[in-house]
Amino acid sequence: MYVSIRSYEVQEGCVAEFARRVQRSFVPYLNTTPGFQAYYMVDSKEGRLTTISLFDTYEAALASQARASEFVKANLAEFVSGTPSVATGETVLCIHGPSNH
Repeated sequence: MYVSIRSYEVQEGCVAEFARRVQRSFVPYLNTTPGFQAYYMVDSKEGRLTTISLFDTYEAALASQARASEFVKANLAEFVSGTPSVATGETVLCIHGPSNH
């Protein structure tokens, strides 16, 4: 499994609209990406919003990074300050809780 993580500095009060736009316009792209497994958005409540995408292949994870960058520039730029922190790589440890077996 491969993971793509993006962390953004965002304006206060924009999380709901940010999430709405992502769900409306970016999630459909993810759903058509071969090997897409899951997408998470985490609000740290400290002016940071982090997205985590899971894929079967490294290539799909990299492609999502490029597409996410384009999407944010075109659709979310007014909410984001600076350049996001980006990490893409292979999952080396994955542990599920007892209820997920």
